Amino acid sequence: MKRKQDVLHKTDRVKLWTPQSSPVIENSQWIESESGFPTKTYPIHVLLHANGEDVVSVEAVDVLFQALSTFQNTQGYENLCGGGGQTTVGHHDHNNASASESESSSSIPECTILGITNFFDDDPNVFRQEVNTQQDLVRAISVYPLLPNGRIVQRGRMFGYRVESNDERNLVLGAQMLKLRLGLPESADTRTFEKLAIRNLLEFRNELILEPVSPFHVEVLSLDSYTNETERAVMNDLPLIPAMILIMFAFSCLVYYKKNQVQSSCLFLGIGAVLTVVFSLLTSFGLLFLIGVPFSSLTAATPFIILGIGLDDSFIITGAYQRTDPSDLIPTRIQNAIHDCGLSILLTTLTTVSAFSLGTMSRVPAMKNFYIYAATCVFVDFIYQISFFVALLYMNEKRKAQRRYDWLFCFKQKSTSSDSTFDDEASGSDFDTTSTAFERKGYKLLRWYCNLLEHYAAIRAGIIVVFITFACVSVYGGSKLRVAFDITSLVPSKSYINSFVSALESYSEQDAYTCTAFFRDVDFSSQVVQSQMNAYIDELVDLPQITSYPPHFWLQDFQNFTHASKNASLSSSTTNSSFEEQLDMFLDNDYYNVLYSNLIVRDTSTNGGGAMTESAVILSLDNIDLKNVRDQVSFLSSQEEISRHFDKTLQSLGVKTKPDRMPFFTFSEDYFMWEFYAVAVEELLLSTIASVLAVAVITFLFIPRISVLCIVMLSVIMIYMDVLGLMYWAGFSINPVTLIAILMSIGLMVDYVLHVVMRCFEHHKQQPIMTTSQENDVPKVHVDMYDCLSTIGISVMIGGASTVLSTIPLAFSTSEIFFSIFVIFFGFVMFSLMHGLIFVPAILASFSFHNDDTKTASEDEDESAQEVVMEEEDSSIRKETTAVTIMLAALHEN
Repeated sequence: MKRKQDVLHKTDRVKLWTPQSSPVIENSQWIESESGFPTKTYPIHVLLHANGEDVVSVEAVDVLFQALSTFQNTQGYENLCGGGGQTTVGHHDHNNASASESESSSSIPECTILGITNFFDDDPNVFRQEVNTQQDLVRAISVYPLLPNGRIVQRGRMFGYRVESNDERNLVLGAQMLKLRLGLPESADTRTFEKLAIRNLLEFRNELILEPVSPFHVEVLSLDSYTNETERAVMNDLPLIPAMILIMFAFSCLVYYKKNQVQSSCLFLGIGAVLTVVFSLLTSFGLLFLIGVPFSSLTAATPFIILGIGLDDSFIITGAYQRTDPSDLIPTRIQNAIHDCGLSILLTTLTTVSAFSLGTMSRVPAMKNFYIYAATCVFVDFIYQISFFVALLYMNEKRKAQRRYDWLFCFKQKSTSSDSTFDDEASGSDFDTTSTAFERKGYKLLRWYCNLLEHYAAIRAGIIVVFITFACVSVYGGSKLRVAFDITSLVPSKSYINSFVSALESYSEQDAYTCTAFFRDVDFSSQVVQSQMNAYIDELVDLPQITSYPPHFWLQDFQNFTHASKNASLSSSTTNSSFEEQLDMFLDNDYYNVLYSNLIVRDTSTNGGGAMTESAVILSLDNIDLKNVRDQVSFLSSQEEISRHFDKTLQSLGVKTKPDRMPFFTFSEDYFMWEFYAVAVEELLLSTIASVLAVAVITFLFIPRISVLCIVMLSVIMIYMDVLGLMYWAGFSINPVTLIAILMSIGLMVDYVLHVVMRCFEHHKQQPIMTTSQENDVPKVHVDMYDCLSTIGISVMIGGASTVLSTIPLAFSTSEIFFSIFVIFFGFVMFSLMHGLIFVPAILASFSFHNDDTKTASEDEDESAQEVVMEEEDSSIRKETTAVTIMLAALHEN
């Protein structure tokens, strides 16, 4: 249980979507662990709004102070925030912060506050003393550009959409939102306190909602909100798994139930088929939990999918067993059934596992972890099918042979005259007497379809044209898919995160993206380095995503300061001063100290201020559309090229830097997701091509026929295009969720086509199940296809129905992620079924592929000689199932 909790804790974070080879990860680790920049604070954001109404009122500010008091009264606040509860205005997140904020130097880290409460020293008593009327409030919050304590007023981070006076006073007359940012210092107790604070703030939020007279709403968000809420999404969706299992139990029992045939009914076997998959899932997850593979909300979709596709093999094995000679011993019948379908099951398992295994080479950790779970589950399920389920089948047949009831197997059925032919009725040679109602209806439907294909060439041609036309139209839709990802899709639909994001988008200007340019590993006193630093910023500003020069760049202000000092009375001292001494004088200025104390790092081990080791400047990416992925990826690529260019330039100028890392680079927390956007299409193309090639190679190794390979690959490509078109028409985009849903289905979508094609090409080597009268109704050239659909076709239909049913609970998920998987997976299954049972038979009926493949030089020999050759070929192909046969023989001996 402890291991499970540890694994579950490693749920979806933004970094899980960042390619492992990305320099963003290395730069992030340097900033957090190696650099001397102040440790960033962990933010808790509080928003207050009135559904678009004005919130610049005494009552609204009072409510915001109540929220602040709720935060400060949380258990552990005094220990975490400096004992006395006094807060200071400060912030150390280089991506979203202004350089004007700094941290108070104290032996105990202090929590920081940024918001409208700063105008009143974050003290509700001061607020109530100074503000009695609306005019008092407007006058107090309109102080600009500096607070009384010298801090810079940041109206964009204190108010939402606001109304300001047009005169020189620039008064804040109204606003649709008030903002409050509470920063927590890094500590061992920070995350625990954060959870308690969020819980208390949410309780305050709910109490405010229940007040009928209050028009105000409070929204909250913390750094760990997405992590906690995605964990909650997983936990909320866990009850869907028992619901899915119950659905599978019901469907499996329906398939194996036979009315008025107590002995022939196999409810016990139906339950066992579901338990086989459940046990394989428990085994797989237990092993992966044991070795510590992270479990995420995406991974939680695995049971729904594996349960559906896992039952397919059970239905295939059972169908093959029904077609064996009922006069043989049970072990012999099981061996013959495995000989009949074992190669097909092995082939489809290998194609699925190979597709998933190739996915584990993904550079995106979240996707890699999912593929590890999926590949392991499919392989373990195969082991359970050929061992555990086959053992259940043996036990069930022994029960029937001993004339015991299905569930009450301790009791035997009384002998009657109608039971004397029980063994014949239990055989698979006559579908009308032993099959379930579902199987009989499916058999009649497939038989009717075969007759259509045989007698009407226009229908065959029409079906082929319709399928190909639909695939071409889908290609057009797939080409229109865009790359995008809304991280709120990972959280429950009623999560407080959605309310926060919705309020922020509705009542506040969208904060522009920001990035921080870092400089390291160089001699900052060098004029060459300073010149290159200025040039680096100039080239970044020249990018179309940045429209203005950073308002605060320490090097520019430092150079202006020293130049002004040379022309002043301090010229002699400034001229003879070293770079470090000039920097001391620069930072002694209160204004510059406030601006740059957190953006300049100096070596404190030396005397005086110390040499500068690192520095930074914040840039606003004010011309990037927040929802335009192409803009984001373009900037990410451009800034990296600029950084690499200056790395080479500095080396060519003889500037000493550390190897294997760039001295100039930019960083933003948003880069983590932008890196995924940059590789999303590439990941999709490469994984698709690799998976399709793997399917092709494995198919050809097991069935070395060019015609089979052509049919399978044509179907795979068409199904893939159909699903991309479905995604476009459903309004989906390429994101981590849909990407995984697509790639995980590549190995699955070929299963039904392979079962049908393989059965049809190999069936002419076996005794057909059709009677002589049935064969007389169908020309000899199409007997194989007819018998194929009459046997494996029914099992494929049942397997496809079970797969669809297993994913239906995903449609009721509390997050959009599972619904997206449901739609895409449903599309793959339906298109795969239609190709396997409609398109492929039409192709086979139109072109005699297997006739060309089986002709030999001795085609004029008598029929008995041809049967001997076919039997030898069949024996060589089925060597892959020898291990299973030996296992079953051992089972019989025991």
